[in-house]
Amino acid sequence: MRLKATALLCFCLGLVSLASCGLFRKEKPVAVKPDLVIGYFPSSDMLPFYLALQQGYFDSLQVRPFFLRMESKLQCDTLYRKGRLDGCIFDLTDALRMSAQGNRIHPVMGNEGCFYLLGTPDSTILTHTALKDRTIAVASYTAADYLADRLIRSAGLTNDEVSKPAIGDDVTRMEMLLNGQVDAGIFREPYSTQAVRRKALKLYSFRELDEITTVTAFSQQALNKKAESIRKLIRAYDRAVDYMNSHPVRSWYRSVADSIGFPHWKAPIRIAPFHRARPIPQAHVDSAAQWMKRYELIPAEFSADIVDRTVLNSLRKKN
Repeated sequence: MRLKATALLCFCLGLVSLASCGLFRKEKPVAVKPDLVIGYFPSSDMLPFYLALQQGYFDSLQVRPFFLRMESKLQCDTLYRKGRLDGCIFDLTDALRMSAQGNRIHPVMGNEGCFYLLGTPDSTILTHTALKDRTIAVASYTAADYLADRLIRSAGLTNDEVSKPAIGDDVTRMEMLLNGQVDAGIFREPYSTQAVRRKALKLYSFRELDEITTVTAFSQQALNKKAESIRKLIRAYDRAVDYMNSHPVRSWYRSVADSIGFPHWKAPIRIAPFHRARPIPQAHVDSAAQWMKRYELIPAEFSADIVDRTVLNSLRKKN
């Protein structure tokens, strides 16, 4: 009996010893480091990226991107300068501004960037050519601001003949439009659909200009060291675009929009078809840069040759 008790005691002491060595210790899960950290501002440009996440396209290509929502341009600039971001998804004007300030960043592909000019529910503006002595609400010095000036010029008008009140917040701008506090405003999804649901008038789609104004851009270090991950990111993006364009919007939109951080509004019935990743014509970059130079947002001598074409070119060759 004493021998059995002694054996049992030894067995228990052995278990304690093994446990203290970690044999039965529950290990904490190891955090997986992402291959790419990309800053973004909530916009319809993010729809293919988050759809690719939910459909498992990144997993199938063995690439782990992490999309970090930005709350301000200052936050984006600071994190990028400190090397906390490999890239950003934002306006082409932001890429030019950052590069001119010394935070050089290289656009590799054009995003969808589909903007709409909307009028008030009781608007007498029935076309974008009738903007003289009217107000167009925009966020200052953004792609929308740039497009507003393009529209004003195409209507044969000058900036002295059209007022552009600066209203940065999308929801505030939408409410001001619907309340008749401005004559028109420039919006993207989901704000354009929500405003039209509430009787705003769609006056013009900037898709007609066929100009790239929003981009996905990366640091030179990321392009040098993570080019294959960037290529895989773009392949997944293209797959997601194909899925979006071939499936009903409401079959995938809600969960994707929630992940991006959109307001919880009813999903649109349809959205304009998206393009696969597009090369960025230098003429589009030069046009945006010239506009920024007129407003002294970037130095007059700054060279707008910031686009990297190696990534898309290598993908096209493989295809």
